[in-house]
Amino acid sequence: MDLTIDERFVTARLMLQKDATYFYALATFMNMKENPAVGTAGVDIHGTMYWNREFVLSLTIKELAGTIAHEALHVGFIHMLRTNGRHGEIWNIAADIKVNHMLTTMGMVLPSGALIPDSNSYTFNAGMGPDGAQKTVTVTDIDKKTVEKLYDEIYEQVKDILREGSKPGAGESGPGSEKGEGQPQSGLFGKEFDKHITSTESQISPDERDKITNKWRSNNSLAAQIAKQRGKFPGQFQGVLDALLKDKVNWRTILNNYMTNYLPVDYTWQKPHKKSLAIRTYLPNIVRESIDVIVAIDTSGSISQKIMQEFLGEITSIARAFKGLTMTILFADTDIHDVYEVNGSSADINSMELTGGRGGTSHVDVAKWVRDNKSNAKVVVCLTDGYTEFPDINSISCDWIWAISEGGIDENSLPFGRYIKIED
Repeated sequence: MDLTIDERFVTARLMLQKDATYFYALATFMNMKENPAVGTAGVDIHGTMYWNREFVLSLTIKELAGTIAHEALHVGFIHMLRTNGRHGEIWNIAADIKVNHMLTTMGMVLPSGALIPDSNSYTFNAGMGPDGAQKTVTVTDIDKKTVEKLYDEIYEQVKDILREGSKPGAGESGPGSEKGEGQPQSGLFGKEFDKHITSTESQISPDERDKITNKWRSNNSLAAQIAKQRGKFPGQFQGVLDALLKDKVNWRTILNNYMTNYLPVDYTWQKPHKKSLAIRTYLPNIVRESIDVIVAIDTSGSISQKIMQEFLGEITSIARAFKGLTMTILFADTDIHDVYEVNGSSADINSMELTGGRGGTSHVDVAKWVRDNKSNAKVVVCLTDGYTEFPDINSISCDWIWAISEGGIDENSLPFGRYIKIED
């Protein structure tokens, strides 16, 4: 007797509960929702798994269990929020290769058409290269590499054939894309399988991003604990989970993500995008509003010269990248000693001279200076060890980011604002 849709999902979940407790526990945190617009299955950044009725009915129970586990790993490992501006389809291919390798080595069954590695490697045809020959891409030692590393290796092999106008960070494909889990689609490399819905990534606030990330870290930790209690936690997942929970992310990436989230974006059709002529399609141009950003550098002596230079280099590169951004850099200890305003090509750290400092540390004057001189500032970024006199939170009129140097305070010691750990 044929099973109904509900019966198929229940049976697949029971199979996971019995044989793959970690995937089952992780999947219990997901919502399930039918969506005919999704050709196969997919998941969004919030953990909702979307599925197509015809697709689900076409699967065996083992394939459906594998599909549920596949989507659970994508959201559990926060793949949709780790793109960081990378090319969306390449990121999805890398994520699918990693996830499917982990699943198949545990004996999970995936639908036909999934990107399934063979003997710890995966090879696919990426299309025709500039020389007219077919381009073959291969990645090896998948078990030893992160999704980021796999992405880098694939990107290096296909960067010469990326289509003009292909969108970095689009991130909408996957147990291998929107239109074809079980039937590969015609994406840039014809390798789409399920749908990784990341189109809202740039629209969510930094606080919401952190909330989603922390939620799935917590869910992941609990799922692992449940599986370990039953003696069914896959050992190969421990390293991936440890890295996820420890948040070993380069501080430059975190800072860049925070900063670019403060840059409002709009579009205009009055002036076409410069790529319109090349691809013979009229594209809107991006319009970025002007914003003020304040950067306060602690000159009390707690910040090494190396970290100060690296931080200034990173922060001024952001200023150069966005025409509408005006950045004011304050050098201060208990008092403000030097003020530099940079934007565009004027963002040159070599022109900045420190004429005072090496006293105690207080950010009260920084908050006062912002109120008196840049009351419309969007964000204040402070490089410090955190051993400072904090301003009254009621005197703060914008967001603050605390970039804390090595040996500085922990996140729980902050009275307000966002925390980044700067490591030498």
